[in-house]
Amino acid sequence: MLRSLWRFAAPAVIAVSAFMSTAQVRADSILFKSATRTPVGGGVTEWNYTVELTTLSNIVVGDFFVIQDFSGLVGTTPPNLVAPAGWSASVENSTLPYATSTGTVTPAGDDPLIPNLRFTATAAAGPGTLDISGFIARTFNTPITSENIYSRDHNSDLTRTQGNTGSIDVPAVPLPATANMGLVLLGSVGGLGALRRLKNAKNVEA
Repeated sequence: MLRSLWRFAAPAVIAVSAFMSTAQVRADSILFKSATRTPVGGGVTEWNYTVELTTLSNIVVGDFFVIQDFSGLVGTTPPNLVAPAGWSASVENSTLPYATSTGTVTPAGDDPLIPNLRFTATAAAGPGTLDISGFIARTFNTPITSENIYSRDHNSDLTRTQGNTGSIDVPAVPLPATANMGLVLLGSVGGLGALRRLKNAKNVEA
């Protein structure tokens, strides 16, 4: 679902931009640090996510994080979906609740028509502060919105699992052209008057 204000950028001026994730729930977990997006041609943009493993966390085989509702995904194999060394990448339509030592995490607001990206650890990492990048997905969409991201990892002495939830920018489903026209009219001087004139003109023609 789309839950933020739309922001549009023309492909010619996208270049490479970076933006930080926000609203992290825990400090001792996998934190979703940043993402960059780069045009690769043919109307496709490549997103490269970086996550941070904090001092009090470990990653063991099977730990994961999920990026919810990544719209416009070009494909599910490289180079359209890529995981760095020590990780695998997969796609799912819905993310099920999962248990941690601190409780069950239940994903919310998931649109089953838009794929979720799951990155799963195939090798251990940590403990200690560590930035991991190279979680790549390509999209046809250029609008940006904010979505949920979920993770599971282990604490520093491997005695319990811990979950984290946060938000990060993802590609959004573009607004229909008719909706864009309505927003432009409403946002312009005399926009409401223009809509009334259009309505009156239709009534006269009828």
